[in-house]
Amino acid sequence: MMISLTSPELTLLFLGIVVSLGTALVWMMWELEQSAKGRRNGPRLR
Repeated sequence: MMISLTSPELTLLFLGIVVSLGTALVWMMWELEQSAKGRRNGPRLR
């Protein structure tokens, strides 16, 4: 049972996947940068 998608539906699906992967990549880089910054400055008491 194959579901055939029309061209606009495939375009929106592809766009959603690209945006999701881009967001995940930016978020991952942000988290890595924050953890590296925390290690660089050393432990601090709040």
